[in-house]
Amino acid sequence: MLEAVRRIASDRSMGDDLPDEPPRDPSKLSWSAGSWDGVATHHADLGNERQGRADDIYARLAALARHDRDRDRLAVYRLAQESDTLQYLDSVLERIVDERSLLPQLAPHARWLITGARHRGPAKLGIALLGVCGQADDIELIKPFAAHDEFTLYCSVAFTNLVADPVDALWEAAKAANGWGKIQAVERLAPLARDRPDVQRWLLVDGCENSVMNEYLAYTCATGGGLAGALAGDVDDALLDGACTIVSALCVEDGPAWDLGYYEDGPVVTRQLLDLFDERCTTLARLETVVAIRRRLRADSGELEFGWTKALRDRLIATCDRMLARREWPGRVNAAFSTGDHLDQWLALELAPQVGVDLWDEAFTRLKGGPLDQWLVHRVVRAQDDARRQLVVAWAEANLPLHLVSTGPQTHILPEAGIRDVNYALTSVVGEMRDGDLYSERLIAAALRSPVIGTRTQALSALSGRPREQWGAMVETAVGELATDEPTEKVRRNLEELLN
Repeated sequence: MLEAVRRIASDRSMGDDLPDEPPRDPSKLSWSAGSWDGVATHHADLGNERQGRADDIYARLAALARHDRDRDRLAVYRLAQESDTLQYLDSVLERIVDERSLLPQLAPHARWLITGARHRGPAKLGIALLGVCGQADDIELIKPFAAHDEFTLYCSVAFTNLVADPVDALWEAAKAANGWGKIQAVERLAPLARDRPDVQRWLLVDGCENSVMNEYLAYTCATGGGLAGALAGDVDDALLDGACTIVSALCVEDGPAWDLGYYEDGPVVTRQLLDLFDERCTTLARLETVVAIRRRLRADSGELEFGWTKALRDRLIATCDRMLARREWPGRVNAAFSTGDHLDQWLALELAPQVGVDLWDEAFTRLKGGPLDQWLVHRVVRAQDDARRQLVVAWAEANLPLHLVSTGPQTHILPEAGIRDVNYALTSVVGEMRDGDLYSERLIAAALRSPVIGTRTQALSALSGRPREQWGAMVETAVGELATDEPTEKVRRNLEELLN
């Protein structure tokens, strides 16, 4: 495992799959690196559900410390192989620490787990164990794991246990990870950054953005990095754009972490940012932050905490309105869409309605020119104009290779690689057919034979509001086949409700 994480760190293009990665099961959602532990630590009450396993591992570790027997070492390894490491780990470590005489004897075994493990569970146990029984120089042994999101949590906790000042080790881990690992490292780094202006600046410029959700880290980076104070000083472009990332995420209401309504400096920071934008709102990304601020302030009502008065909100909304009304934005949005860059196109389509631009014709033209872009299909089929949506349906009937999708129902939650774009595009179009004015017998029939559960569900939902005499022969045939070969109980129930 140690060599694997080193190889992955040296060549990110190889992905982050570990040697013990189980085969992909299309009928189940797979966990990305570190995501099970991330969701568990942020959204679950772990309790003592694995107390029995904790007792077994503690007993084997204690025996290993006292007798150094291979059978105990192997038993520890096997017990740690299961995927529920986090659910028993704290209990094991608390008991180990309470029996301090075991710690010196366990350190070599922790190092053995780290260097020799071929599975993630034993490696995690070794990292956590070394964190309580190792020495400061053991950080170098752990560091290669910290760069991989699957292990960053365990390394971050170990760093804080091994040295009095873990800031540099945590910072290195936070910069190397990108997903849940970055979230775990930044959450532990930010409270320690008070006397480190270099770390505080990094938190504000680069700390928030991650591949899970920026909302997890926005409040942490704003408070740990001292955003209000930073915006009151000299603000370069990197800091300004980092502030945009943080404030945009803070503007998401009911997200997974504290948002603008919980941020004491929220009114000050929002005003500071809009003041800076008076002359420096020069990119679509910054304009997107203006839109996010306006949307959030419009959604809030009444008097909020921290000085969010209605008068202040109204004044800031008016400022956002003035910025969005500037004459240069329509041309900038059109130009961004024409670049062909996916991010530019996404921003242009998001911002176009806000600045009075209609990009639907350009988007549909680009879609027809190919290659298939399922994201663009999703955007154009959601037009408000029925005639436009009918054009997308006609295009889908003529251009989507439906034979690749209509291979028969299976228990897949997500489409497999070979049909991903086609299946997502079909699902987007069929999903809009819940509106009774939009219908395609051919597309519904194909969706009913998709291997993906959600696609079949969307098709049944589209049929639920339509009289059966309007379904058509192709759909009747597909429904009849589905009644005999649908493999999932939930879809069978939906079908039975539809037919009854």
